[in-house]
Amino acid sequence: MLFSKVISTKKAIHIKPEKSIFVRELLESKEIDNRRAAQLKMILRDMIDQGEQKIILNLNEIESLDSATVGVLISIYAELKKKNGIFLIIFEKDEYVHKTLELSKIINLFPYVFNKKDVDKKVEELRSEIKEKLYKKY
Repeated sequence: MLFSKVISTKKAIHIKPEKSIFVRELLESKEIDNRRAAQLKMILRDMIDQGEQKIILNLNEIESLDSATVGVLISIYAELKKKNGIFLIIFEKDEYVHKTLELSKIINLFPYVFNKKDVDKKVEELRSEIKEKLYKKY
């Protein structure tokens, strides 16, 4: 299933949900300000509304993000968690995003990995946690 969302009048973005979403390319910027955070939120909410249960955001090469962006990350994570979905962030260790999330003390609010090779393993861990939670519920 492909999702598409128009971000600007120039370009439609097509996202293959089985892959990670490279945010720098998606937003055509290395900086995520209020306007771009709103665009990102709209795209991710649209994906969830269309039934997507797994969102992997690649924040490598992002050099600036504001509090609105952090709010979007928390909001999308919470929404997917309620629906027993998977939300995962990829960023480089000791780069801007990592340092920002660490300094703001919210780094442990949502799952993350430092490189793409660890994504599959982390996704499986998250799936196991969801299954265990559902099993305990019943």
